[in-house]
Amino acid sequence: MATSPTAYTPDQLTELLVAGATCTDRNNISAAVHLITFTSLPHRARFGELLDVDDVDGPDGLRTTAAFVRDWKTLPDSPAADRLASGDQRLIALAVSLATGEPVDLRDNASVGGHAYARRVIEAIAIATGYAEHYEITPTAKLHEMLAARDALLA
Repeated sequence: MATSPTAYTPDQLTELLVAGATCTDRNNISAAVHLITFTSLPHRARFGELLDVDDVDGPDGLRTTAAFVRDWKTLPDSPAADRLASGDQRLIALAVSLATGEPVDLRDNASVGGHAYARRVIEAIAIATGYAEHYEITPTAKLHEMLAARDALLA
């Protein structure tokens, strides 16, 4: 019997969500989990209330403890998501869309701001399409130049 989701640390919940996505064997759920685990949502006190934790058969046939989002559509308006940063809200909107198939405005949500967010969105699309194993997302010289210039300004 699994423990209540509120008994786990944010890092443990993240690991359990990834395990749950792996157990579902659905690329869209894996991509959605990839996005929400990049947000501050798993670190919110009430996030565990949105999850079910259960012992399930893993892809290797062994029993594993995994977490599953109970209702993806409720994430954006849940108390756990209250007052999240706009980038996190956009990633959650994309995650909900990937998990449920409900359309989302890509113009408003795909440009989440910052190279780390952009990379996460690109990775999620690769995961959702089933091609994550075939592509590696690597920074270009242009990104390295931009980061070096930013670091020089901040030094």
